[in-house]
Parts: sequence; C-alpha cells; structure tokens
Amino acid sequence: MILNNYNSITGTATEWDMQNEVEIILKENKYAEYKYPMPTIIHTGIIVREVRIPEVHRISDHILYLPYSNPKIINIECKLDAIGCVIEQATDHLKWCDYSIIILPPDRGYLANKYKTEIIEKGLGLFYWFRGIGIYEFILPKYNRNKSKELRLEIIKRVIR
Repeated sequence: MILNNYNSITGTATEWDMQNEVEIILKENKYAEYKYPMPTIIHTGIIVREVRIPEVHRISDHILYLPYSNPKIINIECKLDAIGCVIEQATDHLKWCDYSIIILPPDRGYLANKYKTEIIEKGLGLFYWFRGIGIYEFILPKYNRNKSKELRLEIIKRVIR
C-alpha cells in the first residue's frame, strides 16, 4: 500500500522519532506481516541503536543480533526521505551484515521502479513504517554471502559487549 497523504501517516515526525518508534516496535513485538528474519528477534535478540561502524564510514541506525546456533546480524536504516542516500547507506553495511533493511514511511510519494529494482538487485530489504501502527514488509532482504567474515565478527563483539 502506497499512500501520498503526508500528514496521515508521518505527520511532523523526525527521523529520530521514526528510529525511536521502530526500536519500540521491535522490542514490544508490534510488527505486522513479518516473515523471516524479523519475528524471532524480539525474544532472544539484542537490539543496539546508533552504532558507529568506522570500517564503512557509517553509523547503523539499528543493529539486531540473533545469538542462535547460526547467529545472524541485521542492519536497519531508517529514513524519512532521500531514498538514494539510504540505499547507499544500506549497501555499505552489506560489507559486514547478514541482512540489511531500509525502513521508510509510505507517504513520501511514489517509489520509482529504478529504486525498487536496485533494492532487489542488491539484496536489501524494504519495509514501510506506519507511525503509531507498525512496520510492514514490502521487499524481503536476501541473505548476504559476500560480507567480510572478520568484520562481521568484530561488529558482533562490539554489539554483545
């Protein structure tokens, strides 16, 4: 569902508001229509916000660590707009994470097919944030097989400290 009424969903929210609500939704299990990998995160995972990753010259909005027998680490980037910029950020984080997900509000207008194609080709996920309601998946992320295993382990160490 794509809506074009700015005030009906996002209102006067800032990016910080969005990040804060996304964290609360993840912690309180208020997600909707999630498949893999998100539903299992809440009960056994670690959520860390605003993590500096100097190796890729970025800050991850949220890192989710799932400490299973086959651990997973997920990057989440939240943006109110600037889709090209957030695709670049999420792609840079693919150097270390198993999954990289972009979360946007659906009411910022039309998402061009070129961006959808780029997100799919890069294996990124795209979820929509509905303020006060939840997060809905639009494009599922693909497991990233091309990451640096050494950098991944280093970031896991930072997250679980």
